[in-house]
Amino acid sequence: MTTMKILEGTTDAANQSYYAAEGLKALGYDARCAHYTSCEYFLEGDFEFGFDRAKRVRYPLYAMRMAAFAYRAAREYDVFHFHCGRSLLPKNLDLGMLDKKGKGYFFEYHGSEIRQGSHWRENPYSDRIPLYFENDAAVRRAEMQLAHARGAIVHDAEMGLYVPRVAPLYYVPLRIDADRFSPNFPDGDASRRPLVVHAPSSRSVKGSDVIESVLDELSASYDFDVRIIHDVPQVEAFEIYRQADIVIDQLYIGTYGVFALEAMALGKPVVTYLRPDLKEAFPKDLPIVSASEATLKEALASLLENPAELGRLGRLGRSYVERYHDYRKIAVVLAKLYETGEGPGDPLAAFAEVARQ
Repeated sequence: MTTMKILEGTTDAANQSYYAAEGLKALGYDARCAHYTSCEYFLEGDFEFGFDRAKRVRYPLYAMRMAAFAYRAAREYDVFHFHCGRSLLPKNLDLGMLDKKGKGYFFEYHGSEIRQGSHWRENPYSDRIPLYFENDAAVRRAEMQLAHARGAIVHDAEMGLYVPRVAPLYYVPLRIDADRFSPNFPDGDASRRPLVVHAPSSRSVKGSDVIESVLDELSASYDFDVRIIHDVPQVEAFEIYRQADIVIDQLYIGTYGVFALEAMALGKPVVTYLRPDLKEAFPKDLPIVSASEATLKEALASLLENPAELGRLGRLGRSYVERYHDYRKIAVVLAKLYETGEGPGDPLAAFAEVARQ
């Protein structure tokens, strides 16, 4: 067993810090996951603080607990893998302390904390999400965070566009535990009404208004059921996803995320928007049905007209997740990065390295 001690945290994004720690533990590393904030969708880490639930009168106590943990962690851990721009103390005030102690740290960026500024305009649908426009403050924060970091980590080519080249940039694919999702492949029964599911965590980001409008138009010509999942307990939501025949994710971001991976792990065909200029940065066997505002109606009609295709895509999706996104395989890539500073410098190399494990 290696003696390196690793801390993942101090927040999470779709359980990425949790899965990183769990995968490293499976390899024999002394790895831990810390969550300063709480979320019903977070899998439970090793340290759960719930600072976001603090009442104002308890702020001083929570501040003392945070500071105590930060100073203890700075002594005990060798490598820190921070997520979403958060570190041990607010405003990254701990980074100087880590630098003085010679501790290595990485920042992994997942979404809106870095997907901002001028590069967002390269997305053909950037005007649909004005929230991201012209906010270069995120880039300036990242420049400060990465000034002495051992590297920045992103999960695909789209995220890599936004990270300033202050430190080495490494690509590490999104990770999930496919074993948590028992697949239920569409049976291709043409006599049964297929179920189309959309789960808008953010209606503007997902393009939900357009999706619902297209589904309404299609209902005049095709016989199918629709479920829009919002404010539904997670267990109930996943049971609905298991019954789905088609899952629609989003129309604007231009890449796929963990929800698409979970749907594929369940054996479902996934429809989402992949930016044309970034498609070649994904493995050629990616089975996602790419659709934009302009092509969504045509893509869904094709699937509804070919029920046998749903099961084929579902099986390909499950295999894709197992090949490229298994958290245990990805832990091998992370361990090598922490130990040697060597990691994939482009997205396709990252997918290929995971597939070799």
